[in-house]
Amino acid sequence: MPDLDAIVPPAPTPEPPAPPVTPEPPVVPEPDPAALIASYKARQAGADAARDVALGKLAAQEAELAAFRLANRTAGEKDLSELATYQARLAAETKRADEADAKAEGKILDSRFPLTRKDFPNETNEVVLAKYEAIMAEESNEPPTPLRNNGPKPPLAPEKAKSFDDMVGDLKKIEAAEGIPWGR
Repeated sequence: MPDLDAIVPPAPTPEPPAPPVTPEPPVVPEPDPAALIASYKARQAGADAARDVALGKLAAQEAELAAFRLANRTAGEKDLSELATYQARLAAETKRADEADAKAEGKILDSRFPLTRKDFPNETNEVVLAKYEAIMAEESNEPPTPLRNNGPKPPLAPEKAKSFDDMVGDLKKIEAAEGIPWGR
């Protein structure tokens, strides 16, 4: 068999690629800070003026559109606007009633749990308030405030007081009138 290396010539080896050439970046001079600030201020002033002009145009177009819509409303749309007005009034009244209820509930809780509500004015849970009230009452040596006057009652005036005999007589008159036998 013939020698294959002798018949086929070896392939030439490729040359390595040349390194890429990077261009040098251009040299930019340092900007003047005062000129930059003046440029930014001028651009901002222009943007503010453009925004003011756009807002003015928007307000004028909205006013024109509102006048157009008001002129072209149908009866159904008028009813819907009245309904929206009534709903807004209802929401306001409901809010006011809720605030009044919360205020009244706060007054009730203030009277029932004075020690606790002094320290925790936003707490509305009665169970929690009662627990804290018991704890605070144990810590304080003050006697509890009476809920009503527990003092002695004054005697009845002598002209208003009836004797025992007068009361028995009244009962006998009632028994005779109604026919109810008292005490039998």
